[in-house]
Amino acid sequence: MVEFTGAKDQKNGIEWAQIKYKGTMAWAANSALEDFTDRFPDREVVIQHPTPEEDDAPQYMFLPGENGIKNNMCGQLCAAFITCMDIESFMVEWKAKAAVYYKLAVAGNTDMGTGIDSIQSMFRVAPYSAEPGDLILFGPALIDPVTRRTIASAGKMQKMLETHYLIAGVRIKSTDKFTGRLSGGGTGHWVVVDKITTNGKNDGCQGWVEIYNPFPNKRQEYAFDEFMTSFAGQLGVWVKRKSLG
Repeated sequence: MVEFTGAKDQKNGIEWAQIKYKGTMAWAANSALEDFTDRFPDREVVIQHPTPEEDDAPQYMFLPGENGIKNNMCGQLCAAFITCMDIESFMVEWKAKAAVYYKLAVAGNTDMGTGIDSIQSMFRVAPYSAEPGDLILFGPALIDPVTRRTIASAGKMQKMLETHYLIAGVRIKSTDKFTGRLSGGGTGHWVVVDKITTNGKNDGCQGWVEIYNPFPNKRQEYAFDEFMTSFAGQLGVWVKRKSLG
Protein backbone atom coordinates (compact mmCIF):
# COMPACT_ATOMS: atom_id res chain seq x y z
CA MET A 1 0.00 0.00 0.00
CA VAL A 2 1.41 3.39 -1.03
CA GLU A 3 0.47 6.98 -0.25
CA PHE A 4 -0.18 9.49 -3.04
CA THR A 5 1.55 12.80 -2.27
CA GLY A 6 -0.64 14.85 -4.62
CA ALA A 7 2.10 15.60 -7.15
CA LYS A 8 1.51 14.61 -10.80
CA ASP A 9 3.55 14.77 -14.00
CA GLN A 10 3.19 13.75 -17.63
CA LYS A 11 5.96 12.46 -19.89
CA ASN A 12 5.75 10.81 -23.32
CA GLY A 13 1.97 10.72 -23.08
CA ILE A 14 2.02 8.83 -19.76
CA GLU A 15 0.59 10.31 -16.55
CA TRP A 16 2.73 9.79 -13.45
CA ALA A 17 1.92 10.16 -9.76
CA GLN A 18 4.35 10.75 -6.93
CA ILE A 19 4.00 8.18 -4.16
CA LYS A 20 5.52 7.55 -0.75
CA TYR A 21 6.30 4.09 0.61
CA LYS A 22 8.10 3.48 3.91
CA GLY A 23 9.52 7.01 3.85
CA THR A 24 10.85 6.76 0.29
CA MET A 25 9.50 8.93 -2.55
CA ALA A 26 9.07 7.58 -6.07
CA TRP A 27 7.02 7.98 -9.26
CA ALA A 28 4.55 5.40 -10.55
CA ALA A 29 2.40 5.25 -13.66
CA ASN A 30 -1.00 6.63 -12.71
CA SER A 31 -2.69 3.73 -14.54
CA ALA A 32 -1.10 1.25 -12.08
CA LEU A 33 -2.61 2.93 -9.02
CA GLU A 34 -6.05 2.24 -7.55
CA ASP A 35 -8.05 4.00 -4.85
CA PHE A 36 -7.96 2.21 -1.51
CA THR A 37 -11.28 1.86 0.28
CA ASP A 38 -11.68 0.39 3.77
CA ARG A 39 -14.90 0.79 5.76
CA PHE A 40 -13.30 -0.56 8.94
CA PRO A 41 -11.20 1.83 11.08
CA ASP A 42 -7.69 1.00 12.27
CA ARG A 43 -6.69 0.62 15.94
CA GLU A 44 -9.90 -0.98 17.18
CA VAL A 45 -8.28 -1.62 20.59
CA VAL A 46 -5.97 1.01 22.08
CA ILE A 47 -2.41 -0.36 22.18
CA GLN A 48 -0.27 2.13 24.08
CA HIS A 49 3.18 0.76 23.20
CA PRO A 50 3.23 -0.87 19.75
CA THR A 51 6.60 -1.69 18.21
CA PRO A 52 8.02 1.14 16.06
CA GLU A 53 8.81 -1.14 13.09
CA GLU A 54 6.62 -0.55 10.03
CA ASP A 55 6.91 -4.22 9.07
CA ASP A 56 5.51 -5.43 12.40
CA ALA A 57 1.87 -6.40 12.80
CA PRO A 58 -0.19 -3.97 14.91
CA GLN A 59 -0.66 -6.88 17.34
CA TYR A 60 3.03 -6.75 18.34
CA MET A 61 3.70 -4.59 21.40
CA PHE A 62 5.66 -3.88 24.56
CA LEU A 63 4.07 -4.23 28.00
CA PRO A 64 5.09 -2.10 31.00
CA GLY A 65 7.09 -4.11 33.53
CA GLU A 66 7.77 -7.02 31.13
CA ASN A 67 10.71 -7.72 28.83
CA GLY A 68 10.88 -7.82 25.06
CA ILE A 69 8.28 -7.69 22.31
CA LYS A 70 5.05 -9.62 22.91
CA ASN A 71 3.98 -11.20 19.62
CA ASN A 72 1.29 -13.61 20.83
CA MET A 73 -1.32 -11.23 22.23
CA CYS A 74 -4.27 -12.27 20.07
CA GLY A 75 -6.24 -13.83 22.92
CA GLN A 76 -5.74 -10.87 25.22
CA LEU A 77 -6.70 -8.41 22.48
CA CYS A 78 -9.89 -10.38 21.78
CA ALA A 79 -10.84 -10.09 25.45
CA ALA A 80 -9.94 -6.39 25.53
CA PHE A 81 -12.14 -5.84 22.46
CA ILE A 82 -15.14 -7.53 24.11
CA THR A 83 -14.65 -5.82 27.47
CA CYS A 84 -14.15 -2.40 25.81
CA MET A 85 -10.77 -1.84 27.49
CA ASP A 86 -7.38 -0.64 26.30
CA ILE A 87 -4.86 -3.45 26.30
CA GLU A 88 -2.71 -2.26 29.22
CA SER A 89 -5.68 -1.69 31.55
CA PHE A 90 -6.95 -5.13 30.60
CA MET A 91 -3.57 -6.76 31.33
CA VAL A 92 -3.40 -5.16 34.79
CA GLU A 93 -6.85 -6.54 35.61
CA TRP A 94 -6.10 -9.97 34.13
CA LYS A 95 -2.89 -10.26 36.14
CA ALA A 96 -4.83 -9.48 39.32
CA LYS A 97 -7.63 -11.99 38.55
CA ALA A 98 -5.68 -14.81 36.89
CA ALA A 99 -2.01 -14.46 37.81
CA VAL A 100 -1.11 -18.05 36.85
CA TYR A 101 -2.31 -17.63 33.27
CA TYR A 102 -0.73 -14.17 33.01
CA LYS A 103 2.62 -15.58 34.12
CA LEU A 104 2.46 -18.42 31.59
CA ALA A 105 1.71 -16.01 28.77
CA VAL A 106 3.71 -12.78 29.16
CA ALA A 107 5.59 -12.43 32.47
CA GLY A 108 9.22 -11.37 32.14
CA ASN A 109 10.73 -12.66 28.89
CA THR A 110 7.82 -15.03 28.24
CA ASP A 111 5.86 -14.64 25.01
CA MET A 112 3.45 -17.56 24.65
CA GLY A 113 0.09 -18.14 23.03
CA THR A 114 -3.04 -18.81 25.08
CA GLY A 115 -5.33 -21.86 25.25
CA ILE A 116 -9.06 -22.06 25.82
CA ASP A 117 -8.71 -22.19 29.64
CA SER A 118 -6.62 -19.04 29.55
CA ILE A 119 -9.19 -17.33 27.30
CA GLN A 120 -11.95 -18.16 29.77
CA SER A 121 -9.91 -16.77 32.67
CA MET A 122 -9.72 -13.38 30.92
CA PHE A 123 -13.40 -12.69 31.58
CA ARG A 124 -12.92 -12.67 35.34
CA VAL A 125 -11.78 -9.06 34.89
CA ALA A 126 -13.98 -6.13 35.86
CA PRO A 127 -16.20 -4.74 34.50
CA TYR A 128 -17.11 -8.01 32.73
CA SER A 129 -16.88 -10.17 35.89
CA ALA A 130 -18.09 -13.44 34.35
CA GLU A 131 -20.82 -15.37 36.11
CA PRO A 132 -21.78 -19.04 35.61
CA GLY A 133 -23.35 -19.43 32.18
CA ASP A 134 -21.69 -16.37 30.62
CA LEU A 135 -19.12 -18.52 28.80
CA ILE A 136 -20.07 -21.58 26.74
CA LEU A 137 -17.81 -23.79 24.62
CA PHE A 138 -18.56 -23.59 20.90
CA GLY A 139 -19.86 -27.10 20.23
CA PRO A 140 -22.18 -27.64 23.21
CA ALA A 141 -24.01 -24.37 22.50
CA LEU A 142 -25.05 -25.62 19.04
CA ILE A 143 -26.16 -29.16 19.87
CA ASP A 144 -29.44 -29.99 18.15
CA PRO A 145 -31.99 -31.35 20.67
CA VAL A 146 -33.18 -34.07 18.27
CA THR A 147 -29.99 -35.38 16.65
CA ARG A 148 -27.80 -34.53 19.68
CA ARG A 149 -25.12 -33.34 17.25
CA THR A 150 -23.44 -29.96 16.90
CA ILE A 151 -24.83 -28.12 13.87
CA ALA A 152 -22.50 -25.24 13.00
CA SER A 153 -24.62 -23.66 10.28
CA ALA A 154 -24.58 -19.99 9.35
CA GLY A 155 -28.17 -19.57 10.58
CA LYS A 156 -27.61 -21.20 13.97
CA MET A 157 -24.42 -19.23 14.54
CA GLN A 158 -26.16 -16.00 13.49
CA LYS A 159 -28.88 -16.63 16.07
CA MET A 160 -26.30 -17.30 18.79
CA LEU A 161 -24.47 -14.08 17.93
CA GLU A 162 -27.54 -12.06 18.87
CA THR A 163 -26.68 -12.66 22.52
CA HIS A 164 -23.00 -13.70 22.43
CA TYR A 165 -19.66 -13.01 20.80
CA LEU A 166 -17.63 -15.96 19.57
CA ILE A 167 -13.89 -16.15 20.23
CA ALA A 168 -12.79 -18.58 17.53
CA GLY A 169 -9.51 -20.43 17.05
CA VAL A 170 -8.58 -20.01 13.39
CA ARG A 171 -5.53 -20.23 11.13
CA ILE A 172 -3.87 -17.27 9.43
CA LYS A 173 -1.30 -17.18 6.64
CA SER A 174 2.19 -17.40 8.11
CA THR A 175 3.61 -15.29 5.25
CA ASP A 176 1.11 -12.44 5.71
CA LYS A 177 2.90 -9.70 7.67
CA PHE A 178 0.09 -7.17 7.80
CA THR A 179 -3.51 -8.35 7.44
CA GLY A 180 -3.43 -11.72 9.24
CA ARG A 181 -5.71 -13.07 6.54
CA LEU A 182 -7.63 -16.22 7.49
CA SER A 183 -6.44 -19.39 5.82
CA GLY A 184 -6.99 -23.13 5.77
CA GLY A 185 -3.53 -23.61 7.24
CA GLY A 186 -0.79 -21.63 8.92
CA THR A 187 -0.43 -20.07 12.36
CA GLY A 188 -3.00 -20.67 15.11
CA HIS A 189 -4.78 -17.46 16.06
CA TRP A 190 -7.78 -16.12 18.04
CA VAL A 191 -10.38 -13.77 16.52
CA VAL A 192 -13.77 -12.44 17.67
CA VAL A 193 -16.81 -13.17 15.51
CA ASP A 194 -19.26 -10.29 15.93
CA LYS A 195 -21.78 -10.71 13.12
CA ILE A 196 -22.99 -13.17 10.47
CA THR A 197 -25.22 -12.13 7.58
CA THR A 198 -26.74 -15.25 6.03
CA ASN A 199 -27.10 -15.61 2.27
CA GLY A 200 -27.76 -18.63 0.06
CA LYS A 201 -27.93 -22.36 0.66
CA ASN A 202 -25.25 -24.88 1.59
CA ASP A 203 -23.90 -25.03 -1.96
CA GLY A 204 -23.13 -21.29 -1.86
CA CYS A 205 -21.01 -19.17 0.46
CA GLN A 206 -23.93 -19.13 2.96
CA GLY A 207 -23.27 -15.55 3.98
CA TRP A 208 -20.71 -13.14 5.36
CA VAL A 209 -18.83 -13.09 8.65
CA GLU A 210 -17.58 -9.91 10.34
CA ILE A 211 -14.76 -10.43 12.79
CA TYR A 212 -12.35 -8.49 14.94
CA ASN A 213 -8.86 -9.69 14.01
CA PRO A 214 -6.17 -8.76 16.56
CA PHE A 215 -3.31 -9.21 14.07
CA PRO A 216 -4.14 -5.97 12.18
CA ASN A 217 -6.15 -4.74 15.22
CA LYS A 218 -9.25 -4.08 13.14
CA ARG A 219 -12.43 -5.63 11.80
CA GLN A 220 -12.47 -7.77 8.66
CA GLU A 221 -15.13 -9.52 6.59
CA TYR A 222 -15.05 -13.03 5.07
CA ALA A 223 -17.38 -15.35 3.21
CA PHE A 224 -18.90 -17.84 5.65
CA ASP A 225 -17.34 -20.87 3.96
CA GLU A 226 -13.95 -19.10 3.91
CA PHE A 227 -14.23 -18.48 7.64
CA MET A 228 -15.29 -22.06 8.38
CA THR A 229 -12.32 -23.43 6.41
CA SER A 230 -10.04 -21.48 8.73
CA PHE A 231 -12.12 -22.48 11.77
CA ALA A 232 -11.80 -26.15 10.90
CA GLY A 233 -11.11 -27.39 14.45
CA GLN A 234 -14.12 -25.46 15.76
CA LEU A 235 -12.26 -24.57 18.96
CA GLY A 236 -13.95 -21.57 20.50
CA VAL A 237 -15.98 -20.07 23.30
CA TRP A 238 -19.20 -18.06 23.23
CA VAL A 239 -19.03 -14.95 25.43
CA LYS A 240 -22.31 -13.40 26.56
CA ARG A 241 -22.80 -9.82 25.41
CA LYS A 242 -23.08 -7.36 28.29
CA SER A 243 -23.61 -3.65 28.61
CA LEU A 244 -20.33 -2.45 30.09
CA GLY A 245 -20.76 1.29 29.70
